[in-house]
Amino acid sequence: MQRAARRDGGDIVANDTELLAGVGRHLLLSELDPMLESVARTATPSLGQVFVLDVLKDGCAQRLFEFRREPGELLPGPGQLAFITAPDVCAQEHCARVSVPVSGRLGRKGTLSVARRYPHYDSVEIDLLVELAARLGCAIENIAARADLEATVDGCQRIISVAAHELRGSTWCLRTTVQAFRSAAESLTPKSQKLVRIIEREERRLSRMIDELFDVGRAASGQIDLRLEPVDLCAVVREAAARCAEDDPAVLARIETDLPAAAVGQWDRLRVEQIVGNLLGNALKFGEPQPVTIAARLLPAERHVRLQVTDRGPGIDPAIQPFIFDPFKRDRRLGRDGLGLGLYIVHSLVRAMGGAVSVSSRPGAGATFTVDLPVVRTPRL
Repeated sequence: MQRAARRDGGDIVANDTELLAGVGRHLLLSELDPMLESVARTATPSLGQVFVLDVLKDGCAQRLFEFRREPGELLPGPGQLAFITAPDVCAQEHCARVSVPVSGRLGRKGTLSVARRYPHYDSVEIDLLVELAARLGCAIENIAARADLEATVDGCQRIISVAAHELRGSTWCLRTTVQAFRSAAESLTPKSQKLVRIIEREERRLSRMIDELFDVGRAASGQIDLRLEPVDLCAVVREAAARCAEDDPAVLARIETDLPAAAVGQWDRLRVEQIVGNLLGNALKFGEPQPVTIAARLLPAERHVRLQVTDRGPGIDPAIQPFIFDPFKRDRRLGRDGLGLGLYIVHSLVRAMGGAVSVSSRPGAGATFTVDLPVVRTPRL
């Protein structure tokens, strides 16, 4: 097929724009080999029967990737091509080759070469290959950066897991010590009893934080185990409210509920308790001293149950709302303690059960967290 000439100003013609658009979809892939394979299949046979990428590694030339639509020696080896630093065209009687350097933001990555038996390459095709090589260089850098980031995150998760494991042993010793003091409470002075209650409260708080660290590792690795069974969300909400009042009975007066008689679905009970407990605990903490409303209702048409937890606190900074479910994200204006993991865990658990969670908030008008859980879990694709 004869290609049209280049337009004024060096614009790439429509056919080439379509090819770049097709290639662009594949450049977003997160793994190098599948990305190169997809790009090569899209770029050939339009740009040639052979598509190769040669690189320099530790000063040595090597062929990182090769894709052929027909056999034959249309290209020289990497030792000749990997060192090319400017577009290089070779036209022989029965074959033609173009090699262009592949570079990214951080420097040169290698050489992209294509070849075919006929016809020879024109200037428009060479410009197209230069553009393709530039985009390919950025894609290679993005994949490498993603791999480095994932390795860093994996390392951090291992450190967190080990630290949490060690801390759990210490809190177990602390808990047994507190229980021993509790059993001898009658022999303690009122001041000592008060100190024991403080230690007990802080031990529970520390244990919750350690549990959150374990859950972060499970969520990030996609290893959240679910034991599905019939669970009444309304019963879980009432139990969560009662637990919140254990430390401070006055808290119960701040909790307003709007619940049907029952709202049952196939869920993991412990995970639902975590979701409700985290959302209710956040609302009580950030909405203090105002009331908190927790409501549930059935959505028969969608076969979902909706849970909404609303506080009347200062609201969430609009700048962090899009990231509020990311790990370690907190609204630092509020100066509250914690690791910033509770909402990330809620988001991970809800998604694991096939649901969705969102937030609606305006500064000075509180926040409402909405959780939609399917009555019967459907796997996510």
